[in-house]
Amino acid sequence: MRVVILSKEGSLGIDDASTSVVSEDALPERLLREFAHLTAGLVSNVAVAALAAVRQNAHRLIARFGKELDPAFLSHRFYEGGGESEELLVRLVADEIKTLLDGADVRRWVSSSAVSLWGESYLPSKVTIPSKKTVRTLDRETLLKVVLSDGHQGPLQVNDAEKPAETFDIKKNAKESITAFLVDDPKVGPDLDYDFARLTCLARNDPHPFPGDRSPVLTEGIIVRGREGRKSIYLLCAMPLCDSVRIDTARAFPFVPLKDVGPGGSFSIVADTPEEERLYLSFTPKNHYDIVRHTFAGDASGVVRSKRSQVPGGERFVFYDVSGRPWIWIAELRFQHAHRKLHELGAASSRVGLDESYFLRKAANRTQ
Repeated sequence: MRVVILSKEGSLGIDDASTSVVSEDALPERLLREFAHLTAGLVSNVAVAALAAVRQNAHRLIARFGKELDPAFLSHRFYEGGGESEELLVRLVADEIKTLLDGADVRRWVSSSAVSLWGESYLPSKVTIPSKKTVRTLDRETLLKVVLSDGHQGPLQVNDAEKPAETFDIKKNAKESITAFLVDDPKVGPDLDYDFARLTCLARNDPHPFPGDRSPVLTEGIIVRGREGRKSIYLLCAMPLCDSVRIDTARAFPFVPLKDVGPGGSFSIVADTPEEERLYLSFTPKNHYDIVRHTFAGDASGVVRSKRSQVPGGERFVFYDVSGRPWIWIAELRFQHAHRKLHELGAASSRVGLDESYFLRKAANRTQ
């Protein structure tokens, strides 16, 4: 725990030159600085601020989801079923929390002023960037300029710290990531990029995704691993949420094959295996004809639920199809990511084939 006591200007018994005296105008920036020292990170600051915002606005959340709505919810549940109704309510609460966070302006903890304060404390004093013909050097001030810029809007010319008269386009030396330039040890850059990418695309990806005895359910966005001979295969479940419930008889689930292409390949999903190995998975919606189906039976609640099972390598969450074939749970995509994958798949499978003039086809693909 860290307690900071600040005083207003003109407080009795306190010298105005003291570092604990802060003017009203300077208070927001000082709070940002102290908060940055508390959690020592921009990303963690947002997480802590989000928790604080939810706690401060708990009464608003409870007021929106009052007990007087219980009869209406139960009526909805009667017509739509338990599983879908439960999921709906959870998503409504999650959406309402997002509204609270927007109202509390949680994003200010990663605003330009917060980034500037972070950069003063944590950016390397100097970094070297190897290029084809020479080695470039950036000082902290230039690095801060880089991270505060809108780098996606074309080239970004910066000065070489060792040769101030020379400028160069940093984007030519960092086409995919500048993470390695922002840390003392550039070798950890790819690891940090991987971890952040995993955070953005996966809702769950650890050996114990739920507390207690709960286990993952098979639905859209679930990634599983099976075997064909000695080879591991990875599949993405493409069954819509509405078809993943009320399963009273065996039902065929569609799966899209994923290919582990390694860090140098073209991938759109990253995940850890239960054995803590990294996966770089390629999703190719154009190959919609590669979709495979495996049939599963629902449990008493009408869903396909995984079971904790001992398999080679240890205990895993496993889905068993009707033939007894095991499919090990690997991860769950975030809701929007799963939806986008299914949308891409649907768009690819519904495109219209047409015989047309080669002249027209080439003309339509010209760049303006």
